[in-house]
Amino acid sequence: MTDWLRCFLDNLQRAVDTALRDINELLVWRVLRKIPGDGRSTAYRLNTRGRLADHREGDSSSLTSQ
Repeated sequence: MTDWLRCFLDNLQRAVDTALRDINELLVWRVLRKIPGDGRSTAYRLNTRGRLADHREGDSSSLTSQ
């Protein structure tokens, strides 16, 4: 494997990891809702129902420790 290809694939993996962390954080904060489905069928919607988790209001029950 060439150096540029290895570098590209490493950067691509980091981008995917970052995107997954960001999506999981938005789920914790209830900004996104996961639509039923797995793998390539996974989909998300903006939460337009209910309230968002807000640590300023003392709603930390759904937040994970960092």
